Amino acid sequence: MNPSLTLHPGKMSLDDLRAVWQAPTTVTLAPEAHAAIAASAAAVQNIVGAGKAAYGINTGFKVDRNINKRTRLKKKRCFKIVLLV
Repeated sequence: MNPSLTLHPGKMSLDDLRAVWQAPTTVTLAPEAHAAIAASAAAVQNIVGAGKAAYGINTGFKVDRNINKRTRLKKKRCFKIVLLV
């Protein structure tokens, strides 16, 4: 049986990382992590839904951060698909 690790938001240690690195580990999210993930997804959806540019979300990184409107709309559609999965 593999060792297990429960991830708690903001509380991962170097020892936790070493344990996962050294052996196959079953990783689960603590219940409070689900609320944080849902809040983050909602914040991103609000930004994207408002048509705002958000660096790295509906824009690229570095040179690709300056994208045209058509590309931004394509990325927005792709992002919505990811949220539904």
